[in-house]
Amino acid sequence: MGNDYSIKCSDGYSMPAVGMVLNFSSEFMRKHLKESKENEFICEHKIDVIKPIIIYLHSLCFRMPKSFDIDFVDRLLDAIDFFDPEQRDEIEKVIEESLCNKFVEEPSNFDSILQWFKISLKHELTVLLRMISTLIANKYYFQWDQTFHLNTYENPLFIDIFGPEGHILIEEPGSLIRRTCRSIIFIFRNSFFTKTVLN
Repeated sequence: MGNDYSIKCSDGYSMPAVGMVLNFSSEFMRKHLKESKENEFICEHKIDVIKPIIIYLHSLCFRMPKSFDIDFVDRLLDAIDFFDPEQRDEIEKVIEESLCNKFVEEPSNFDSILQWFKISLKHELTVLLRMISTLIANKYYFQWDQTFHLNTYENPLFIDIFGPEGHILIEEPGSLIRRTCRSIIFIFRNSFFTKTVLN
């Protein structure tokens, strides 16, 4: 079964593929191939994130690159959302595990933590989000509280981190934003109480 299809990326590179495989393994490509007889699809994503996805669609084997940054992960997860592959949970599990390991290993400050938090919230990486929330509660709580006080919903940083609907979702029972913010407060208060008792 030879390559009979091509994914052309926004940076000018192309990724060869097998049309039949794309049809079976990607919800988006299945719909697209029904509507188009072309043997090339022009994609808005760059080759660095398309390549591992197309390889996965053909092999069901997904590996993160040895070195990556948070921007790459954000673009990769956006591309996964776009192609909507079968068994996408398997890919996201590998990505989140790699991110958790990187998060533990890399030095951090409050600004970098906010970027990790933003990506985790946007893509609902709940395990990583719990790790970040715990770190915020134990090390950066006062900066967090000062930055995202209840009266700062129109703050551009709040909108950047929580999204344009963040001020609504933070009040919505059961939303990930609300649960996460309440978790940070709970962890902080609980750890503060524990420290007081131990002292």
